[in-house]
Amino acid sequence: MFCFLALAEARERVSRYPRYTTKIIADKHGGHRVVRVPVAEKNWKAGSPLQHMFVAKKPAIYLYPTKTTDLTVGVMLNKDQFTATVPEFTQGTMWNVTAKPNGDIIYKNKVVPYLFWEAYTDMKMQFKEGFFVKKGQGRQFLEKVLTAFNLNDREKFDFITYWLPTLNRLGDSFVSFQLGNYCHSVPLITSVEPDTIICVFMAIKKAEPEDKLKPTQTIPHLERKGFTLIEWGGSVVRSNEINLLK
Repeated sequence: MFCFLALAEARERVSRYPRYTTKIIADKHGGHRVVRVPVAEKNWKAGSPLQHMFVAKKPAIYLYPTKTTDLTVGVMLNKDQFTATVPEFTQGTMWNVTAKPNGDIIYKNKVVPYLFWEAYTDMKMQFKEGFFVKKGQGRQFLEKVLTAFNLNDREKFDFITYWLPTLNRLGDSFVSFQLGNYCHSVPLITSVEPDTIICVFMAIKKAEPEDKLKPTQTIPHLERKGFTLIEWGGSVVRSNEINLLK
């Protein structure tokens, strides 16, 4: 999910669900925009059998407003799709929090480093392009690609400590970042509109010989300006699940 958005700063304190909030969506040109929607909107595919979905592992949301800000952040999925959230949702599938410029998030008078969720999703992950990562080169690969995404040292450390063991365990891997595909499939909603959104969602599978011939993915580099929202996560796709993506 990538966007540069210059939007008016919201002034209203959020202590409950607002009548309207903002939704980050992908457009047909590959960009992203924020639109106002009623909080009651349900943009999920109800009734999708969980056994045909993939788990989005440890999406972590970081918030960097330009000043201390009260806001609501939510994930537009059915509540029964979630396997874990830390902290717990305040209501529905949303958190009411206070965010500080240094990245601290205040939730019920406690400081948390980020908002964590994990859920089943029916996102159709693509592996048409990406990166062939040889066994033992996962650390160098992640450091390089996360720097290209313009993640800071703290975000890179959190990402690498979570995902490096997976790359090491798989051996030779093929990695494809889902970019706008993830934004469209798992939209966030926010009551205060971010100026910059950077999303890093990594789809991983054990490499096959033909993966070496696939084109290398281009990673957009965005400047972090104004209120910045960062989200990262990923999913491991097993060889017997590849047909579900077609």
